[in-house]
Amino acid sequence: MELDDRKIKILEAIIDDYIKTAEPVGSRTIEKKHELGISSATIRNEMADLEELGFLMQPHTSAGRIPSDKGYRLYVDEMLKNSKVSTKARKQIDTLFNKTYSSLDNFMKDLSNLLSELTNYTVITSKYSDRGLSIKNIQLINIDPNTILLVTVLDKSQVKNNVLHVNEQVSQEVLTAIADLLNEELDNKTLSDINLDLTTNIKMKLGKYKNILDPILDIITDMINEIDKPEYYAAGMNNILSFPEFTDIKQARNLIGLMEDKTMLGNLLTNAMDNNDDGTKVNLSDSDDDNDDNDDLNIIELTDEDIKDASAIVSKNKKDKNSKVKKVSKKDNKKESNNDISIKIGDENVPNAKDCSIITYKYDLDDTKGQISIIGPKRMDYENSISVLKAIIKSMETKKGNT
Repeated sequence: MELDDRKIKILEAIIDDYIKTAEPVGSRTIEKKHELGISSATIRNEMADLEELGFLMQPHTSAGRIPSDKGYRLYVDEMLKNSKVSTKARKQIDTLFNKTYSSLDNFMKDLSNLLSELTNYTVITSKYSDRGLSIKNIQLINIDPNTILLVTVLDKSQVKNNVLHVNEQVSQEVLTAIADLLNEELDNKTLSDINLDLTTNIKMKLGKYKNILDPILDIITDMINEIDKPEYYAAGMNNILSFPEFTDIKQARNLIGLMEDKTMLGNLLTNAMDNNDDGTKVNLSDSDDDNDDNDDLNIIELTDEDIKDASAIVSKNKKDKNSKVKKVSKKDNKKESNNDISIKIGDENVPNAKDCSIITYKYDLDDTKGQISIIGPKRMDYENSISVLKAIIKSMETKKGNT
């Protein structure tokens, strides 16, 4: 079976039409709307081949075709055009980044709302506080004989106050000595630097007061967990439910449940940034030999194994009729993503999101890291969504460079 330039053009036309209409696409539609210079019967035969190759599906016997996950993957990896955001969108993005915000939280909320507005999809952004914060000072203050106030000062002017109860009475003089020891051992240590070796050493030095260290470390551990815990900002939650793919109540309920459960949402976003090596890629190399007589088509030969496993196979130089395929490993031919943008389609996502596509970018801004995810149907407008996200990424990188 051959995946040639004509099949690629037909597949691209079907996906473009299906993205716009959400209706199965037939051969007559392709013939009328796209100037391919071939008959409806020829298009129908090519569509049957594309279905056999796994790039198309036929939802009903009498219906046209729709893209499969494999078809979308080919489309996203090889067919997308670089488009620019509209002047209006550019102005809205500039306004967002030129505005002064009192907190990063408010900025992320506005960014989520704007991205959702410009794409018409659901947007989830996450924010992880920096675990690199270091301990600057610890104070232990005797409130009463069995109650101690722990004051932990971190850099970037963060102060954490906690009350702890102890079984034995400890004087303020002893508490001050313990605090001095902790400050000596933990000075400029990041929260993630506090490990078993360090705590064991501190306990040895505390002697008979070593038991007081455990509740202090419990509080510090809670601080680590709190700092590590991501915050999520959602915008356009109802947008995705407006698409016909999600009119099924059970399907919609599963998706909403996924987005409302922070653990499940965290798994979804983590999976969205994972780079797996599933599928096969091929590389084109120019050649002066092995030319055949079929000069009208740029042919990629597929073995039965390729047909079964390939998820992104296409000519990257369709104008060169003498190109030939050389199979390479994924490591040798790993596609560099634009600005580290990840796109997961259908079954590449967690089960409750298998009817979605998720476009994700991992950011690093003002000592805070997180992800920006656009969630839409598999037939989402990838070109617009990616161009808008890339414009926002560029503005974020400029903002980071100016801080």
